[in-house]
Amino acid sequence: MKELPIPFKGHLVRAVLADEKTHTRRDISRLRGFGQITEFGRSDTPGYDWHFRDSAMRWHDIRHFELLRACPYGMLGHQLWVRESWRAPSSCDPLPPRSISDSEAIRFLADETVGADPGFGKVRPSMFMPRWASRIQLELTDVRVERLRDITRADAAAEGICFLLRDGFTGKLPDGTNIIQPHFWPEENFGRLWQSINGKESWYASPWVWVVEFRRIER
Repeated sequence: MKELPIPFKGHLVRAVLADEKTHTRRDISRLRGFGQITEFGRSDTPGYDWHFRDSAMRWHDIRHFELLRACPYGMLGHQLWVRESWRAPSSCDPLPPRSISDSEAIRFLADETVGADPGFGKVRPSMFMPRWASRIQLELTDVRVERLRDITRADAAAEGICFLLRDGFTGKLPDGTNIIQPHFWPEENFGRLWQSINGKESWYASPWVWVVEFRRIER
């Protein structure tokens, strides 16, 4: 079974663990086999569906099934393991992540009790989480491509927005206002969350994104 890593921030980890986040949207900025890409969009070349520039600024045309095969988050039936911020015992602080034994106990920043345990050391970013330390396994149930702002109300709820509201998530926009507001529709709150991560311009530009649907499975 093919497995690929996917990072999530702490508030979204909690939504995944509650089985209330079953979708994630990610910029189409990288393709397997091509690396970083730019200027992604519909192709006007007969017989092709999409086109993009690679890092050397060369244009490529690609068919839809080829695009799905190049998704960096995998294809239908593949599995993802979640990377999140974590701590190892403080005795491991001098060690790089690859040198920490998989027999060590670890703590996750998304858990409320993390800060109360003095036996655990520095916070390690999700990008440095080794496979053995991951506690969440996901199975892909659908992968598709759409414009960011085409998100529906139901899909915004599946992004975990309603859970974040109940969970008391109080992230801030650059102007200091709360990201999630109880009087907004889920799709409006999703837009505010997206802006807080990717910038206001990205939301209004409505880029093409991967829509990755998944279900959490027991490890």
